[in-house]
Amino acid sequence: MSIEQAFVEVLSKTDFASLPNDAVVATKKSIIDTIAVTLGGRKGDGCEAIVQLVKEWGGKKESTILSHKFQAPFPNACLQTGDGTGVRFGRGS
Repeated sequence: MSIEQAFVEVLSKTDFASLPNDAVVATKKSIIDTIAVTLGGRKGDGCEAIVQLVKEWGGKKESTILSHKFQAPFPNACLQTGDGTGVRFGRGS
């Protein structure tokens, strides 16, 4: 069995109730921290210029840029997020 198959097998048998409370608390804190940094960093140096550039490029609406409430193609959203706030960015809206 490959490591991927083993990982999928373990995950498929895991439900929320079986997760350790420490892991749930740490995950919640991480999500809150990510949102705080996203919103707090939206006015950082150069961020607005990158946002305007991404808007000008246009394209398929794949990922929401939370700090500016619009959608952009995934790679462009990553550019803005990485440059503007230093936060990881998930696909989808």
